[in-house]
Amino acid sequence: MKKRYYDFLSLALTAVLYIFSVIRATIVPMHVPVGSWQLIFYAAGTVLFYSLISTKPGKAVFLTSAGLGACYAIFLVIRNGISNLSEIFAPAAVLINVIIQVGTGYYDNTVSDTFLMVALVLYSLIVGLPVYLFLVRKFRFYKAFIPGLAFFMVVWGLNRDVDRLSFFIFATVAVICYIKHVYLMNLKRSRINDETVRDEIFVYFIPVAVITVLLAFLIPVSPKPIEWPWLDRKIYNLWWDMQRKLTVDRYDEFSLSETGFGNPSRLGGPVYANDIPVLRVEAPTRVYLRGAVYDVYTGTGWEKSGRDGENLSEDRVYDHTELSYGWKATATDLGIVSSEEYDEFLLNLKLPLKRDTLPAEEYVEFLKTRTRPKVLAKLFPEEKVAVQHLQVRTKTLFTPLKLFVPITGLPDGAYNLNETPEGIFMSDRRLRGGSSYYFSYLQPAYGMKELENYFNLSRPGLYSDFIEYLKKFINENGEMDEQVMQQLSGMLETYKELESYSEKVYRIYTRLPDEIPERVIKLAENITRSCTTTYAKVKSLEKYLRENYNYTLTPSYPPEDRDFVDYFLFDGKEGYCSYFASALCVMTRAAGIPSRYVEGFLLPEKPPTERFYNVTNRNAHAWVEVYLEGVGWVTFEPTPPMANAQNYYVNLREATTGSEGYVPGIFEEYEEDTTVPNIVIPDEKTEVSDTPAMTGKIVLIAVFALVLLIFLANLLFIFFRGIILRLIPSRKKAQVLYRMIISYLSQAGSTIQPGQTAKEFATAVDRRYNFKSMNMSEMTELYYGVRFGLRDVDKETVKRIFSFASEVKKETGRSMYFAKKVLIRYILFKG
Repeated sequence: MKKRYYDFLSLALTAVLYIFSVIRATIVPMHVPVGSWQLIFYAAGTVLFYSLISTKPGKAVFLTSAGLGACYAIFLVIRNGISNLSEIFAPAAVLINVIIQVGTGYYDNTVSDTFLMVALVLYSLIVGLPVYLFLVRKFRFYKAFIPGLAFFMVVWGLNRDVDRLSFFIFATVAVICYIKHVYLMNLKRSRINDETVRDEIFVYFIPVAVITVLLAFLIPVSPKPIEWPWLDRKIYNLWWDMQRKLTVDRYDEFSLSETGFGNPSRLGGPVYANDIPVLRVEAPTRVYLRGAVYDVYTGTGWEKSGRDGENLSEDRVYDHTELSYGWKATATDLGIVSSEEYDEFLLNLKLPLKRDTLPAEEYVEFLKTRTRPKVLAKLFPEEKVAVQHLQVRTKTLFTPLKLFVPITGLPDGAYNLNETPEGIFMSDRRLRGGSSYYFSYLQPAYGMKELENYFNLSRPGLYSDFIEYLKKFINENGEMDEQVMQQLSGMLETYKELESYSEKVYRIYTRLPDEIPERVIKLAENITRSCTTTYAKVKSLEKYLRENYNYTLTPSYPPEDRDFVDYFLFDGKEGYCSYFASALCVMTRAAGIPSRYVEGFLLPEKPPTERFYNVTNRNAHAWVEVYLEGVGWVTFEPTPPMANAQNYYVNLREATTGSEGYVPGIFEEYEEDTTVPNIVIPDEKTEVSDTPAMTGKIVLIAVFALVLLIFLANLLFIFFRGIILRLIPSRKKAQVLYRMIISYLSQAGSTIQPGQTAKEFATAVDRRYNFKSMNMSEMTELYYGVRFGLRDVDKETVKRIFSFASEVKKETGRSMYFAKKVLIRYILFKG
């Protein structure tokens, strides 16, 4: 009697601590005005209540009270009618609502103290029921503590925090109960009848554990989380490598719809992006890597027109040429005839003295120069980028605006690259995983005032006016040297080509559907009315979108009968990059400014290591490219969170050699056999191979995959073995099952000793295990009767043997260590 008392007392005290930890962890985040001593009282009362109703007198009182309550409820229904049930049970409904608030963490001060106390009592009873059943009434460790662990995980997931004292108490109780669980398992295996140690050690453990928890709780700690950068890096790298090997995106042409964003032809709705790693990039800054360019707005999204049969050379070539030659047209507008004066203007907006006419010889030398002004050259520094495809198989190569060719790094003869008119490079087949390529490009120094000074020189009709001036200049100075005249005529033809290209750009990239709402056009006109330059107009539209609309990844779908941009600007007023980019593109076109909608990847804000960016589908992005006559195509970013992503600053005051501003002739880059040196990516071979390097991580993943394959094969083996067992004759079934039972027993340590008979072995097994469906002695007698005699086996006996084999497998599995059981039964095909 005394032993049972100690056992019950220790388990009851453990249950009180368990219930207290759960209740406290629930109400602490809500700041419920209840003290810890009250919670201890509730927990103890819960255990006491369930202990009392577990006795015969307590059960009788409880059932009688419940019956009287039910009778009273029926009496009220009969007296007041069913229509008044809501009034009768209104207090109960309020109480249930309070219990839900307390249990789910949505308590507020509108709850009265009386309802709060009653709700806490009932909540304690709800929490305490499984704890009492599986901890006090029948000790079941896993059934008692797995729900508790799940509860604390949910609390952490919801609040990103959990009450430390509550968790320490729960952890301590779990450790104590696990010690009891292991002891009982060993006791069951050894069949020891002395339970004195079991009762006393469990009681003595509790105060030691409580003191340990209190000391741990009282030790001061930093409110900041533990930071182990080396461990963070290892976990990050392991996650990245696992993602690289397990998930692959496959598509021919890139679009945002391949990354979880909306379809560009039908924009709108929430984003379902993922963290699949697609690229590893070495770059000097957050480069915008272009994957697709769209020029036709349909009212619901964007499409590619194929230029409607326009026979245009690549935009990329004209873009470089315009940057190289367009500045001279802007300089003539300003009356500038030297690179030094142009630099001074960009730096300080300082113009030279007003000239009535430009000196012919000085102006010819200015036109003939093959170098850009030093400041302008520095505002467009040449940079190098290396791109490696990870978990993506696509024909699209991701490159920035103002790219130089060639693109190097891909295996010779493995891929044929083609360039679209918009400057997107496509392979003739999908690039394999691990494919790397390298290129150079011009990185505009976005964010610098000097670059904005240059952009503000652009205006519509710039080339037309400059060509007229150049014609007039040639006619007025016809007496110049013939060679000089030929050079000027060749330059005149270059600017005529640029003028023709500019006219086509205006024609293609200012198109809008006839159904575009008038208020969209009016809004664009109102925003840009006070702006004097093309660049200022675009910046004012960009600023308007950033400051007046909200960024969200979960916007509502626009109505099917509404224009997408119109709905965003005047009704929805929230969205992600596709919304902002589409709005800016449509509004610039409404203001008569050529623009296009671009999709691709924006590199993350900070690389995990210097210059190296890991790009996932979550970094997919949409932005706008605007054409500025005399400058070329310029990137604009209307999406608020990415407002400063373009910024790239350079030092304009350093001494220069004067050679960095060299200007190649138009199409000259195709004629020269230039090469771009490969950039080495750390941890990757400079020579691209389709076979990944055999690293330790790959070996680990391969071993894991092999173990998983063996495990699945083992399950199939067990499945087909069960089918075969049901097909063979009954006498054969009994023999096979007996051998399986002997195997299970030997796995748990019960083997036939030298000199021991089968009957003696069966008796020893029966002493160790208390089987219910059959005992081992009976099974042994049946086996030998079938094998060496003429004993028959009926269907009922076969069922009992199957049940006995299943029971032996289950009981022996409980007595085995987990790792041993997995190895033997699920990997070595002995299950």
